[in-house]
Amino acid sequence: MVGRGFCAPEQRDEFTRQTLHGGVDQILQSKKPISIRDLLTPEDIGAPVRFILVEGPPGIGKSTFAWEACRRWDEIESLSGYHTVVLLKLREKWVLNATSPSDLFRYPPDPEFSKAIAKALNSSHGHNLLLILDGFDEVSHSFHENSVIKSILCRQPLPKCTIILTTRPSAKHTLRSVCQPRVDKHVEIIGFTDEERVRYVTEVFNKEPELQVNVLKVHVSCPSHKSMM
Repeated sequence: MVGRGFCAPEQRDEFTRQTLHGGVDQILQSKKPISIRDLLTPEDIGAPVRFILVEGPPGIGKSTFAWEACRRWDEIESLSGYHTVVLLKLREKWVLNATSPSDLFRYPPDPEFSKAIAKALNSSHGHNLLLILDGFDEVSHSFHENSVIKSILCRQPLPKCTIILTTRPSAKHTLRSVCQPRVDKHVEIIGFTDEERVRYVTEVFNKEPELQVNVLKVHVSCPSHKSMM
């Protein structure tokens, strides 16, 4: 997508091609919505989804999305196919400083269980493992040379795992300094549309008509307030 004021270079690599954005005013016209149910569904038969990039501005709901994906693991067919789903907050020091997969899959109450999980995932090279890595923008310049997260992003220790990576738009191109992943799906969380904001406020305040009118008038019509919904 190329918006007004943007020009596409004649030659560009695959990562740039998949993450090039148009103007903000074109978002709803040039992008189509996708449900969490379809996020991991391959668009082409025989082409598994291995890397999903989820971006959005601060406070838009990226971490909420990550938790929701875990919560609905056994409800959604495309998620329930994974034997193991692991959510890692990248800002946690123990995650950032981990140097092996076994450091990531630890369960303090049961060390032997942790070892068994790590051994199984290593022997299968991450097959049927879904890794949700939340907050790349918070650590994009903090990876040390032996970071296992950096290695996983480069598809080294667990090449068969599926990765969902969340980040702010400003940090997504820093991925290129860490590695250059093949992005199978690129998703942007943009919040409610104008119609959805009105419907949400109407439903929430349906028993308080005066407050409903006030919220619609003062908040939903204010651009700076709308951006927080």
